[in-house]
Amino acid sequence: MTTRFITALDGVRIAYDLSGSGPLLLLLHSLPGQRASWHTYGYVEALSDTFTVALVDIRGFGESDAPDDPDAYNEERVLADMLAVADACGAERFFVWGHSYGATIARQIATKTDRVIRAVMAGGHFGAVFTEERVTPMLAELDPLVEAQREVRATGDLAALDALDVPPEEREDALAYPAASVAATLRALTQWEPVQPEQLRAPTLAYTGTRDERALVQLEAQRAALDAAHVQLVVFDGLDHGELISQRETVQPVVRRFLMGPQ
Repeated sequence: MTTRFITALDGVRIAYDLSGSGPLLLLLHSLPGQRASWHTYGYVEALSDTFTVALVDIRGFGESDAPDDPDAYNEERVLADMLAVADACGAERFFVWGHSYGATIARQIATKTDRVIRAVMAGGHFGAVFTEERVTPMLAELDPLVEAQREVRATGDLAALDALDVPPEEREDALAYPAASVAATLRALTQWEPVQPEQLRAPTLAYTGTRDERALVQLEAQRAALDAAHVQLVVFDGLDHGELISQRETVQPVVRRFLMGPQ
């Protein structure tokens, strides 16, 4: 896997890698996450016979730059990153498949440009997703970790983690967790524009699982709007939020059939 980079207009470097040949397919990870997960679960091997598969580290994660300012993660900048990757790949039009946070990006970009051929949302829904009500308690847990990480890195003193009751065996993971990027992204996401199915400019598949409760409840409530906008909805029996990607052998054939539909 050779890492490539594009540099956004604000100077942030975005990492991605390419495999296969054919029309471009962007694969976008969850929050937190990184592009390597798509490799781990076997998607590159499964799709690169048909598509040029571009795995992207969304700004703040993986090998991409990680600014601390929430404004760096606003909707316009994140969507511009995706278009810049497509440009670097020489693709005027492309497919996009996102999981969770990646599904939010896929949804937004499919409403903002005619360059998307088909979009796939795994574990995402329409309307307001990252509301203040949802994000505030998440930030209440994240912000102390952000400060503790900064103190440990500045002083080398692990006492800041002890103050958070992090067990010794979990210190390494706590220091490695991209808390600042997650917090900045969440703050920005509360300001992203809510969109509805009728705003989509590309055929879209939304899928979830019977154990992915948040997305399932929202998508079922939006079913009439999905039908009116011709958004395909698939619910996989027994899958939770993470399994919407990890269970590749279950979901990938369904998504492939959708992606290969009439253009």
